[in-house]
Amino acid sequence: RLTQALKYYEKSLQNYSYTCSPNSPKVIATHYNLGLAYLAIGNKELATEHQAKAKGRLINSSHTNKSLLEAMTDSLKAKLDTALGNYVCAFKNLER
Repeated sequence: RLTQALKYYEKSLQNYSYTCSPNSPKVIATHYNLGLAYLAIGNKELATEHQAKAKGRLINSSHTNKSLLEAMTDSLKAKLDTALGNYVCAFKNLER
């Protein structure tokens, strides 16, 4: 199921590139979900890449639901840090 989810998320990003701003909440949330899915299958490199993309787009975003998106991307970063054994960094990400 995760493989199928990854395909759908990637397809969503392609569609959003035609219909949304690159910093839209839909794009940010999709990168977040891709990060979670890649982490779930053990691909920490791609999970980190999508977390960074979500965070980068969030920094440039001016949407009103920014705090929820920030919490999502910070929580993914904490999960990645935990998976990599960086427990202090994970705690600091959750502490914000």
